[in-house]
Amino acid sequence: MKTVNPFVFFCQILLTLVMIVVLFVSFYPIIWMFLNSFKNNSEIFQRPLNLPLKWNVDIFKTAWVQGKFSAAITNSLIITGGVVVLNLFFSGMASFSTSHLRYRGQYVFLSFCIGCQVVSGQVLLVPLYKLMYDIHIMNTRIGLVLVITAFSLPLSVYLFYGFFRGVPREIYESTKMDGCGNMRYFLSILIPLSTPIIASVVIFQALFTWNEYIFTLTFLRDTALWTIQPVIKNMFTGFSMQYGMNFAALSTVVLPILFLYIILQKYFVRGLTAGSVKG
Repeated sequence: MKTVNPFVFFCQILLTLVMIVVLFVSFYPIIWMFLNSFKNNSEIFQRPLNLPLKWNVDIFKTAWVQGKFSAAITNSLIITGGVVVLNLFFSGMASFSTSHLRYRGQYVFLSFCIGCQVVSGQVLLVPLYKLMYDIHIMNTRIGLVLVITAFSLPLSVYLFYGFFRGVPREIYESTKMDGCGNMRYFLSILIPLSTPIIASVVIFQALFTWNEYIFTLTFLRDTALWTIQPVIKNMFTGFSMQYGMNFAALSTVVLPILFLYIILQKYFVRGLTAGSVKG
């Protein structure tokens, strides 16, 4: 029977305890917010850390109606879906061209794409506002989708490029010898191999777009087009607030992204670490 080193065993136990503590500290605010979603103001102040005396689901219904969440979540889903689709297409094509093709200036183009990460969106709000007004896409969903997509592309290009560089070039060269075109190789071979990195990009960009606030408030004048974040912000203004209803609204906003991560989490770490060995 194999003997276990006492020091190694102690380190494993200690590491497990540390991970449990970190997990609890990370998830407790979300659990606390969800539990307080079923309480009224007096119960929240008197019993903030306890389970609800009554699981009042009507608070979620009230938050949904008063916050006009139907329109806000619909707008968020449309804009988030549009950004993710455009982001995947353009970042994937840009990374494919710089990792597989050979042309003059490809590394300059790649450096430009990745270097755009240092550009702050807040700095460009005024020129973007004028540009969108001049081309008549101000106060439209498509205008907001294009702006958010532009600012989310650099990170996606960086992630896709690292993954595509890890795919053996022999696969690309053999398909070219068999008469396979670049677009067919990209869609039929490279994309099916890229499930982990696609999942990572989807999670990053969906989270970024779902939580976006500044661009929405700047470029959408019509409140009927607002996404969920400005609507949530308005619920936390005023002298008299129903904290239970506000927590219910926040819980409703968190759940879609949480479910998306749960669905794609098995690919997430693989996607982030892909391409880290071969550069």
